[in-house]
Amino acid sequence: MTCLLANDVKLDQFLRVIKAYQCPEHAALMSFSPALTVFERFQFEEKFLIHTHEGRIFSEEGELKWRRIDHMMRMVYLGKESDIELLNDHSKELTSNIKPRRSDIILWGERTNLENKWIEQQVPHCFNYPIDGNEYKYGRVAIEVESFVDNSGMALFRRFCRVKEIKGETHAS
Repeated sequence: MTCLLANDVKLDQFLRVIKAYQCPEHAALMSFSPALTVFERFQFEEKFLIHTHEGRIFSEEGELKWRRIDHMMRMVYLGKESDIELLNDHSKELTSNIKPRRSDIILWGERTNLENKWIEQQVPHCFNYPIDGNEYKYGRVAIEVESFVDNSGMALFRRFCRVKEIKGETHAS
């Protein structure tokens, strides 16, 4: 069953929630601070996290995301059943007329011959994504997203599920 938890917490509570969050080893971290953007496998780093303005830790099991609002952090968890300290249960908002739907967001870059290097000629920039393996010679990277849509198809809730490699264009070979 899908679980929706949320609350506005103080900064010290925010760190406590993140530190206690039971996420799988392969969970990804995407977060932003004024000085740094991070997209990698999650590792708890208090000195960085305390300065983030927003971010998310995500895996197939669930997504814990946050956004700084004044001197508080708004935290939301959407995923498999979980009991996260300090977050209130809002699962009743996930009514039976809301259905999950999966889609992909394709990210910048094509795989190069180098392991985990993704080049985008239009920018130009070299990206490192938290991908394991080398499935496609000139593959692309996508984030699989689960949206919870109502009867009209409007997304009411959305969470990132995983980073994956997908087949790239044939012109690259």
